[in-house]
Amino acid sequence: LIKRDAAEIASIEESYDYRISLMSLPNLLHTTVSTVWKVPYIESDQKKGQAWASRLATDKLKVGLVWAGNPSQKDDKFRSCKLKNLLPLMQLDQIQFYSLQVGNAGKQIQSPDFDSMIDLANELYNFEDTAAVIDALDLVISVDTAVAHLAGALGKPVWTMLWYSHCWRYLESRTDTPWYPTMRLFRQNEIGEWADVVDQIVVALIDLQKNLQ
Repeated sequence: LIKRDAAEIASIEESYDYRISLMSLPNLLHTTVSTVWKVPYIESDQKKGQAWASRLATDKLKVGLVWAGNPSQKDDKFRSCKLKNLLPLMQLDQIQFYSLQVGNAGKQIQSPDFDSMIDLANELYNFEDTAAVIDALDLVISVDTAVAHLAGALGKPVWTMLWYSHCWRYLESRTDTPWYPTMRLFRQNEIGEWADVVDQIVVALIDLQKNLQ
């Protein structure tokens, strides 16, 4: 209905008995934190996933990175960061990072500081392709954009970098989310400050490596 004018909307509405706002459905259905949907609720293409798993086979921890969302989103300047903010991650041993970053922000990988990162973005034509790659990875680290939600819906481990917004979707002061049990949240302490978030992720990656040994 979004792209229709008022007359068209009125005509369409006459064919329905009831209308309800999408965001009112949880209240109507008596949804609580304990009764939200189960994951995974989507699956990747099995053949594509197997192909990527074979191609990306390595003894290293395989981590996909997304540092920016759609620049046309009104809060993008807050929720997205620069790849240079993630430079401390590149100092970690036995981790292979892969760029899943599409769009102009993906060009930031051309910096010599990120020579060790493998860029997969040119092979990601749609979410089906991205889902298949995610299934072949051990972890996705992303700002709050579509890839984070895709990984969560697939039931894959995903660490989401949240800007200082207190978005209702992530509740308050939590490091987890009922929407996606495999998602871990890393929150800014002040708006625009990513250093603390990245420092926390560095520590978490080191701990993860220890637990996998």
